Amino acid sequence: KWMDHGRILEPARRIGEKREVISWKELLPEISNQFQNLAKKNQKSVAVLLSPQMSNEALYLAKKLFVEALGIQNVCLVSPNKEGFQDEFLIRADKNPNRKGAEILGFLESESKTNAIIDQALKGELEALYLFGQDLVSLMPHRNIADALKKLELVIFQGTNTNLTSEICEFVLPSAAHIETEGSFTNFEGKVQRFFQALLPIGNSKSDVEIFIQIAKEMNLGCPSATPGQKLNSNQSARAVMTSHGVSSVSHGWTYFNQDDVWVEMRSQISQFQISPHPPLSPQGGEDKGEGGSAKNLSSWNTL
Repeated sequence: KWMDHGRILEPARRIGEKREVISWKELLPEISNQFQNLAKKNQKSVAVLLSPQMSNEALYLAKKLFVEALGIQNVCLVSPNKEGFQDEFLIRADKNPNRKGAEILGFLESESKTNAIIDQALKGELEALYLFGQDLVSLMPHRNIADALKKLELVIFQGTNTNLTSEICEFVLPSAAHIETEGSFTNFEGKVQRFFQALLPIGNSKSDVEIFIQIAKEMNLGCPSATPGQKLNSNQSARAVMTSHGVSSVSHGWTYFNQDDVWVEMRSQISQFQISPHPPLSPQGGEDKGEGGSAKNLSSWNTL
């Protein structure tokens, strides 16, 4: 399948010219501590390039993590691909599924800001960069991206497929593809569209949401964790668990166990992500049951 071509299957770390596979258990504390410490030392020396191909939920958590918790100012949107053909009816030039959702969350694409970040790196003024699938080497052939990245103390690439840029990054985190996870996009008309998991994540990849939640835990941002012996199923949310422990609301902080908790909080906090109360229709014509969209066999979009 085309989406499996060049897929990143395992977390990896580059040491010199050699790349070695490492476990999530080893990788997450290392990158979380390094990134957090560099941001604490100088927020202006850390940058994050988000993608309009990320889901609303992933971008929502990215804002909470990078902007609100770490106070990073150099956060902007960079498309992983260029605009294409557009007609006057259905086909849009922008091939990224969630630019509108990113804009609602305050993330805008700015070529000048992206170039300024690369300038910082080349001047030795940038210490860390977190990328989300973008192949900067191919997107910015006029810039010496390889040299810029080599000057940094920490470079993290999080994405589904390898490219020229991922090959020169220090750490590589495998993301699950959209068909392997669930979430929502906001189309150019501002309509929220949910998508549901149809396949299991390939290799040892994780969804962007799961990766952010685990990074936040490593940074001690107040994430809950299951008690010994406690098993959480796909319908059990942090809201129910925290309420049972005397906490009436999980609308603030990093109190998430799963994707559904993010979905619920995001809709309650941001009016543009609120949807119609009736359940959507599945591709087969039946109702999609459940607040969290637990029908894992759905393989196409549901428009709400």
